[in-house]
Amino acid sequence: MTQEYNYMFLNRLAVFSNGKVVYDEKFHEGVNIIRGSNSHGKSTIIDFIFYALGGENLKWKKEAKLCDFVLAEIDVNSNVWTLRRRVTTARLEGIDIYEGSMDDAEKNLSGWIHYASIRANNRESYSQVLFSFLGIPNINEDGERITIHKILRALYIDQNTPQDTFLYSDTWDSGTIRQMIGDVLFGVYSEKLFSSKSSKRNLEQKFEMLKREEKNFISHIKTSGLEINKDVLKLKIAEVEQKISSGLNSSHPSETFDERLSQLNMSLVETEKEIKRLSESNLDSSLFVEALERKLNFLKQSEKTNNVLADVSLHVCPVCNSELSSENVADNCPLCKNKINGKKAWNITIRMRQEILYQIKESRQLMSDREININTLFSNKERLKEEIDRITQLIKSDKILLTSIANDIPIESIYRVVEWMSFKEKLIQNSAILETLDSIRIKKNTISNKIAEENNTISEIESSQKLQKEKIARSIDRIARRIVETDILHKREFIDLSPIEIDFYNNTFFAGNRNNFSASSQAYLKNSVHFALFFSATLHASMLYPRFILCDNTEDKGLVAERSQVFQREIIKLSHESKAKHQVILTTSMIAPELNNHIYCVGDELVGDKYSLNL
Repeated sequence: MTQEYNYMFLNRLAVFSNGKVVYDEKFHEGVNIIRGSNSHGKSTIIDFIFYALGGENLKWKKEAKLCDFVLAEIDVNSNVWTLRRRVTTARLEGIDIYEGSMDDAEKNLSGWIHYASIRANNRESYSQVLFSFLGIPNINEDGERITIHKILRALYIDQNTPQDTFLYSDTWDSGTIRQMIGDVLFGVYSEKLFSSKSSKRNLEQKFEMLKREEKNFISHIKTSGLEINKDVLKLKIAEVEQKISSGLNSSHPSETFDERLSQLNMSLVETEKEIKRLSESNLDSSLFVEALERKLNFLKQSEKTNNVLADVSLHVCPVCNSELSSENVADNCPLCKNKINGKKAWNITIRMRQEILYQIKESRQLMSDREININTLFSNKERLKEEIDRITQLIKSDKILLTSIANDIPIESIYRVVEWMSFKEKLIQNSAILETLDSIRIKKNTISNKIAEENNTISEIESSQKLQKEKIARSIDRIARRIVETDILHKREFIDLSPIEIDFYNNTFFAGNRNNFSASSQAYLKNSVHFALFFSATLHASMLYPRFILCDNTEDKGLVAERSQVFQREIIKLSHESKAKHQVILTTSMIAPELNNHIYCVGDELVGDKYSLNL
């Protein structure tokens, strides 16, 4: 149940290692200070508190890794609950929740209920349960989900997050989520506003997609030479339909489709026969040319042999081996003594070679001519087959044409009708493209109107939230400036820098549009802004900030004792002035002397051999 001032307190924290309690301290309303020397475990306790409440993304120190689990008794709007969480480096570890105090939980082992980090098996997640305690709405819109960890990011000032960053560092982050965190804490979150913004983003994406589609269609129409005027297109379709009707009404005598198919098939058969005959003739000619080339080769070899033997002088008969007469007359054969006419023999050889070459040339020319004829016949064959296929398909596929055939419409008219019908189909497709283009434009106009409606809704809600945000922003600026001005040594850095404000979306903060000061002043400013947000929540009941803050950054970045103690005193003053329930848990190694007592401090001072974890 939501109270007038929503709050969350830590009543008690216990840490266990190997079944043994290694830390167990009670906390109180108001300011709780964990003090001690550096490296004595103050930050480890703050980490355990953050983790027990549902924090994630921790880098455990080696001592913390030796622990098994942590228990936290919390008071949420006057309801006491005990949380138990196993210490692990695993992501998104679940939490066990007991309705009651830690003492009661230790006595009743069966009262625990385990909740996972995400909703499963119709059971709420631990974030949803804790939100129900705190009166914070469960937000899960378009995959953007608020968890207790994300809320705790604004309540924990740690030492590792960069000093110019406002929220605790997270591996899963977005500007939208961070703004949602701020709106929830300010108490101005509106599910209707988030829904409208989400709807607007989706509508704008659809609008851009339709805009690209429209551009592509227009580009296609122009590059394809299509008609873009619908009235002109309707006239063209009517004109083509008239031509189709006139063509189908033709009654000039002509051959029938069957006659035409028969003639075409006969021509196809004759063409194939002629192709076969010419191909076979070319094969014969090819074999003949090969034979002539062999004969020509033999003749060349014979000429070489005669030339060699012409220079040989015979002195012995090659038959009887008797010695031949040495008397030899010029141009007579040395063996038979007959007259030899060398020129005549040479001429006979030349004539034979030329005759063979002529026959080869003539045969190749015939083969080339036949090849041309064969190619022509093949082209004619393909044309015949195409026409046969066209007529066959027309007969098979179009009832109108069957009727036309029965009416003895000329084939030429049918062909023209088919061409017009094909053209008509293209015009119809053109018309369909224009219809689609019109549909896209109608959708664009509808979406544009919806975007305008969402803009109006967003504007109305944001206007109603503006006063609340401005009121809280003024409170943050005033309180932050008050805290900063206590820093006597460095307040001059912030003179005339107004306003001091938080930018949740970009996860930062500014003093007069600046956030780049000296390291120590930057840390002081960051702490001041966080506590300004915290104490603003103690002034404005409408804020959903849980009035709970963890600070482990009091002396970070070189803050000296004097500055740290001034800061501590101012936090105590603000706490005393507050009329709303609240809890501050902070660490310091430089506690102001007057604050070092049980009223403000938790546990013993961690010095010497006294460490936070009794390991």
